[in-house]
Amino acid sequence: MPKSKKQHGAILEHGMRDPEHPDVKKLQGLLLDHGFDVDGERGFGLKTRTQVIAFQLVNRIKANGVVGLHTWNALYEKPTKAKKDKVQSKVRPPSSKVPKKVES
Repeated sequence: MPKSKKQHGAILEHGMRDPEHPDVKKLQGLLLDHGFDVDGERGFGLKTRTQVIAFQLVNRIKANGVVGLHTWNALYEKPTKAKKDKVQSKVRPPSSKVPKKVES
């Protein structure tokens, strides 16, 4: 069955704010559903852009940080456990790989 060509929201990019682009809140909620936390950011700031790019990479979409047709369609797909596990390994590295702070 071919993927839907429906555009679920406006084309979004870094710098857009909630009052002007209400789809930003929708985007952030969908990112969270897929395991990408924007940590309460208001508007389409750096955290949201970083998580959009990570989402695009995991879903094999052109990773440009712009939310267009392909990104919206992927966001509306049901998140799978395998993808959430992949997200955790890409977005939040295991504590064993985090460099330890060196005291001076």
